[in-house]
Amino acid sequence: MTLTADKRISKNLEISLGLERSAPPDIVNSVSFGLNRLTEWSAWGLDLEYSDDAVFQARVNMAMSFGVNPATGRPQVTADRIATQGALMSRVFLDHNGNGVFDDGDAPMEGVRLEIDRGIQRNKTDAEGFVYISSVTPNRNLMVKLDADSLGDPFLVPSKKGVSIVAYPGSTARVDFPVVTTGEIDGTVFKVEGTKVFPVSGAEVQMLDAEGNVVRELRSAFDGFYLMEFVPPGAYSLRINPEQLTKLGLVTEGVRRATIEGDGTVISGQDFVLRAQGTDAPTDAPAPRPVPAQAPDPADLPPPPAAVPVVPVTPAPPQ
Repeated sequence: MTLTADKRISKNLEISLGLERSAPPDIVNSVSFGLNRLTEWSAWGLDLEYSDDAVFQARVNMAMSFGVNPATGRPQVTADRIATQGALMSRVFLDHNGNGVFDDGDAPMEGVRLEIDRGIQRNKTDAEGFVYISSVTPNRNLMVKLDADSLGDPFLVPSKKGVSIVAYPGSTARVDFPVVTTGEIDGTVFKVEGTKVFPVSGAEVQMLDAEGNVVRELRSAFDGFYLMEFVPPGAYSLRINPEQLTKLGLVTEGVRRATIEGDGTVISGQDFVLRAQGTDAPTDAPAPRPVPAQAPDPADLPPPPAAVPVVPVTPAPPQ
């Protein structure tokens, strides 16, 4: 009969304890203790065993695998069991022209991590943008993403949200991640009533891609202002939700079109002017968007008037 217990102390350290009792007629009881340590290039183990027949044993073992890093072409020594595990290689680069392929003008990104099935990997991309992970679970679908926090800039986003791969024992799967610089689009929603123009809050502003799909929607703020942040490169159209316009009996003049380049484009002034159905479009441009009042510069103020002395008046005596 054998009883064993294992305890992981840390990510790279594990201990085990075992009890064993042999079958009759020669009953021998023994106790064992094991310590396993995982390093970057090897796995070490220490096993100690003592039995009640006064036999003590100690064993030290070491395991490692030899292979070739496909990203660099150099030999590699690792603690992972390369022959029975799958592997993954990836390249992360800043895709300036947005074509999804690493070519002239693109820049490799160093220090980026991958996320595999919600687990952040310790390996980071090198100066050429490559990262090689020598041990991944084989023969099943794995979801691979970029760790967004490791990009270091909130305006940098991967073109691919995630890629499903299957790694096979002894082979290396390959998936690359282009990263693009996002931009911003902003504007203000106004409403015209006769000669009055005022901002509109709660207007549903929709952003559509080149195929006409609504990819984002938000509501204008209390001052009519809206801001589309972290917009990937591409051609977009902006409009007020047609269903909301119909429900409120309002119309507006067409859509606004904007193109975000791969350089962090910021497009401002994509305004909308709403009016009641059946009314004519305003001939004049809408009133300028409200500007917060600022305190005047004291140097620009006229000098204060001179003080007027106050002279007490004594009432005349009664006649």
